[in-house]
Amino acid sequence: ITIFNTGFIYYVEVLLELDNYMVLFIFMTFVTFICYPVVNILSRKYGMETWDLVLAFNVVILSVAGFFFGWDRALYSIIYQYVSTQTMHTLYRTYQQQTLFIVTTKAAEVCAAIHKVSHHGATILDAEGSYDHRRRQLVYSVVSGADARAAINAARSIDPDAFINSLRTTELRGNFYVRPKD
Repeated sequence: ITIFNTGFIYYVEVLLELDNYMVLFIFMTFVTFICYPVVNILSRKYGMETWDLVLAFNVVILSVAGFFFGWDRALYSIIYQYVSTQTMHTLYRTYQQQTLFIVTTKAAEVCAAIHKVSHHGATILDAEGSYDHRRRQLVYSVVSGADARAAINAARSIDPDAFINSLRTTELRGNFYVRPKD
């Protein structure tokens, strides 16, 4: 990712026929490698999105580089950083998890549908509605971010009256199936 992000500096400077591209490239690569552990720690500690922190750190780095090497190069790179960070964030959805809470009267069918679209299991808990005190079941499942929409749509097709709450999962321990890339 670092080479992908900093590689643009090389192309911009070659296309613009600028001369100090290699110094900027080495500087960006070195500083970015140093910043990744900091970004991961801050992301876990404060529950912030990793890609937003990467973008913020890269903008700071590019601002410093712009001061030393010229603003025209830094501004092109900042625009590129924004576009590439948003692209990586979108592609990274496979590695994110969503927690689904589904209140339904058709728990077994909803669980089967979740498993069919995501290869993840679910836990069924007995529940009672606080408004009408009717007995229902709560389906609890964690799926990948890429499968969340399909799982929600599958649950909704089985029980259109289901109450579905989807939350971004920030930390998960245990066995979690990750779909192979092939």
